[in-house]
Amino acid sequence: MNFSSALVTFPDKECAKSIAEEIVKKKLAACANLFSVESIYRWKGNINNENEIGAVFKIRSEDFEEFSECVRSLHPYEVPCIVSYEISNGTDDYLDWIRESTIRD
Repeated sequence: MNFSSALVTFPDKECAKSIAEEIVKKKLAACANLFSVESIYRWKGNINNENEIGAVFKIRSEDFEEFSECVRSLHPYEVPCIVSYEISNGTDDYLDWIRESTIRD
């Protein structure tokens, strides 16, 4: 079984916490780490500079499609940042914890 970290950005902490809690509750992620970020990006021809909340979710790689669909259904952005990065190495006990925390009935 392979694991990934999935990065998602949100407009504010309330939104990030609400969606992260739903994702963890559905066992699509073992956890979410939230942090403040300043984002500079191009959108519809304009350069924007916004404070956002980033979240790094720990997921099973095989769940990325379901994870991203769930995030998209809850997310207020028209085009949210939802990307994943394979975890190439990790301690056995940590990876076991991700596996156990994302087992669904």
